[in-house]
Amino acid sequence: MTASAQWSTATVQSARSLLAATSIQDKAMFGGGIGMISVPPPALDIYTQSTNQWQQSQISQGRTSLAAASTGNWAIFGGGANDWILSTYNRVDIYNGTVGSWTNGDFLSVNRAKLAAAGAGSKILFAGGEFDMINAVYDTVDIFDTLTQSWTTSALSVARFNLAGVSAGNKILFAGGENFSGNTYDNVDIYDVTTGTWTTANLSVPRSRLAATSMGNKIYFGGGINNIGVVSNVVDIYDVVSNTWTTDTLSQARQYLTAAATMGKVFFAGGTDAGLATGSNVVDIFDTATATWSIDSLTTGRYFCAATALGTQFLISGGLPDNSGFPINTVEIYTITSSGLAPIETSKTLSVYPNPASQKVVIKNNGFQPGDVINISDVMGKQVLSLKISKNETVADISSLSNGIYFVQLSSVSENFTSKSQKIIIQH
Repeated sequence: MTASAQWSTATVQSARSLLAATSIQDKAMFGGGIGMISVPPPALDIYTQSTNQWQQSQISQGRTSLAAASTGNWAIFGGGANDWILSTYNRVDIYNGTVGSWTNGDFLSVNRAKLAAAGAGSKILFAGGEFDMINAVYDTVDIFDTLTQSWTTSALSVARFNLAGVSAGNKILFAGGENFSGNTYDNVDIYDVTTGTWTTANLSVPRSRLAATSMGNKIYFGGGINNIGVVSNVVDIYDVVSNTWTTDTLSQARQYLTAAATMGKVFFAGGTDAGLATGSNVVDIFDTATATWSIDSLTTGRYFCAATALGTQFLISGGLPDNSGFPINTVEIYTITSSGLAPIETSKTLSVYPNPASQKVVIKNNGFQPGDVINISDVMGKQVLSLKISKNETVADISSLSNGIYFVQLSSVSENFTSKSQKIIIQH
């Protein structure tokens, strides 16, 4: 079966750029940003994949150039500015997916915008940033512990803004960035969530305004711009298991692009040239299973946009199409409509219920043999449960798994059948 996909669009409550995005459970969230006027709206658009519905909501304070990240059942929008340069904030809006409620407060230790965020394990980190009006650049890292719901601080090796944050496994990385003197950095700060310790590394080329995402054990940093105004097409790839770096290239050099990954596919979308003249409509897609790149196109080229991935979908929202200053109110959604698995033998069937589920799921199959295997994986492709099939109906205990979207895959010992899968939603 050849992997295929289709594009669709949605409309958010207001046209805006410089917004932030993250995903939690079966929800994609797009918060903050700025429209045509200098006061940013407190807009929050929430897409629930299980119902295919959009909800218009609000964060506690309108702000632009903020950051967002999630881990487990927690998502946070933090920092940001009231205008392009006039004010910055230490405000955070925290979503607890376990109870479905929001809290907020001025919890960052330093007011700042153009910061980066990422989450892994029980921690969500907000790093770097700047305050234009006082010409300040920060190395500050604010750390939220979801277990204790408390904040602590740490520091990057170099103060910088317009850096990229991303996580894989138990590692959180912050890479690249710039300062007000025009310097760009190749610095990478690596935080180990398990030990609470930092190490450092370097990108292959210094740059800021890059994008980052991860799939499996690998982290991808793509695009950006250097200190002499040359945009980059470099992709630096870090393997968190082997602690090794490799490089690749995008089809088009650009800055202010976005990135997200799901279902074995890594997406780099949008961006712009060095002069911010035109938004790029290029979508570079890396298939991690075949180690090959393909190129697709957005309907509307854009930069200063935000992207996230959810289950089988990549979503990119907002942004500017060019330097006219008129932002975009559309979301373009790329849905992976087949898994890229080997051809499915139609005599074998699979059903999983209840769906959504909370404690247990019943997996019914027809035509499988003893010795065939049930694997349950999360949206990042990480296997979280594996069971051998002993009969046509198997009960899987999912009570220890976090809320979210998972994939049940049955692999057969039969030579003429590889696997088939079904999506499930866990909601405790």
